Amino acid sequence: MVKNIMDKNYKYGFSLMEACVVMIIVAIFVAVMANVIPHKAKPKVASEAHGRFECYYENGTLYQQMFTEGSTTGRQKAVDAGGTSTTCSFVPPYYAKYMIIDAVGGGAGGGSDGQFASTFFASVHAKYTATPGRGGAANGHGGDTVVKGNNVELMTANGGKALATLENTTVNDILTCVITEYAEGAEYNCNIYPTCEVKDGKIQVSFCRTSEFYKTSQLTYKQYDADGDLVLDNPRYIVNDVYTEQKPDDNSVWIYHDISLWSDYSEETNPVYQYDWEPKVDDLWTPSLYTMELVMDTTAEGDGETPSNLARYIESMEYNSKMKDAKVGTGGAKNAAGYDGGVLFLW
Repeated sequence: MVKNIMDKNYKYGFSLMEACVVMIIVAIFVAVMANVIPHKAKPKVASEAHGRFECYYENGTLYQQMFTEGSTTGRQKAVDAGGTSTTCSFVPPYYAKYMIIDAVGGGAGGGSDGQFASTFFASVHAKYTATPGRGGAANGHGGDTVVKGNNVELMTANGGKALATLENTTVNDILTCVITEYAEGAEYNCNIYPTCEVKDGKIQVSFCRTSEFYKTSQLTYKQYDADGDLVLDNPRYIVNDVYTEQKPDDNSVWIYHDISLWSDYSEETNPVYQYDWEPKVDDLWTPSLYTMELVMDTTAEGDGETPSNLARYIESMEYNSKMKDAKVGTGGAKNAAGYDGGVLFLW
């Protein structure tokens, strides 16, 4: 009886081999599912949209256009309440996370390209305006390009320099201002060395009018006198006269001799008076109080067109835009006008 029961249990049980096979199969399933069960599906993140805004002149008309992924506003004339404008304006899309502004000043006529300026902004939510500088006429300087955000000036790209002569330079072309000589006689010496600087669009000179009178004068850069000669504009209530000459060995230097004591003498009392007389510091008859040299920037890049850095960048990016054909900021060939400046916003 006992034997029959044991035989029955043996007949219907699992063998050790069968149990091992089952365990192996279960282990395989667990191994396969190990990297699947604990992980949750990650939500799909939409890519950030990018775009650009262009502001440039073509045939004297200012255009603007905004490009975003898959769309464009179309090229439009920049206009304001009064009609055609010299300023572009736009507000970047809400999703823009940063802003790169590339600007170039107007190219000079027969001279250098406009200055290139580039700035990165992490905060972009503002109303931007861009006023591109105009290209210079033949042998004329290019205009400055100005970019603002919420009416606050963000950056300026200066216009290019023309192939200039001293006659068509302006106060903005002054590189250095130096006093090279000054009167040291007892009647003029106040133990203070004369100085000069360019300030607020004028030349500011401080010097001794007498041993007891130290004066600071602001002088307009230049004017033409009654004989048509170019001289420093010196109102007579400041000083009486200035003698101007070009440095013989340097065509970019003006030399000014202050001869404010000229009125103290006349042709009768001054035996050395003659039309080609060149007064010098401590001259026996009409001493000048100081001699000032102004070194001017009269440089340019050459005879051919000078592409700007922004024009090169747009060309290299192969944008499908007419801004590439505008040659923004390019300097003109010899005796030819320069190209207008422009601004490129990227986000």
